[in-house]
Amino acid sequence: MIYAKVGYTGASANGVNTDFYMGGTSFGFGYKQIISSGVYGFAEYNYVNYGSLSRSLSGNLVTPTKLSVPATLTSTVSATSTNLLIGLGYRF
Repeated sequence: MIYAKVGYTGASANGVNTDFYMGGTSFGFGYKQIISSGVYGFAEYNYVNYGSLSRSLSGNLVTPTKLSVPATLTSTVSATSTNLLIGLGYRF
C-alpha cells in the first residue's frame, strides 16, 4: 500500500536571551507491505519547512577601557527537517 500524509509540526529552541517556537507543514509518503499474517514492513519519508524567524537583541557593549557602546544584534534563523523511517511492525 502506498500512502501520503500532511500534518503540522513544531519545534522550540533557546537562544541568547530569547526563546522561540517555529512551526510548519509536514509532508510525507510511504509504502507498507504485508509480509505474513500480522507482520508488515514499511518505509516512510517526511519533510518539514519551518520557514524563517528574525530576532533582534539590543543592549550596550562594554569595551576593555569601560566605554559603553550601544549595539543591536539581528539574526534570522531558517529551518527544514527530513527523516526516513524503515521498520517492521506487527498488527494484533
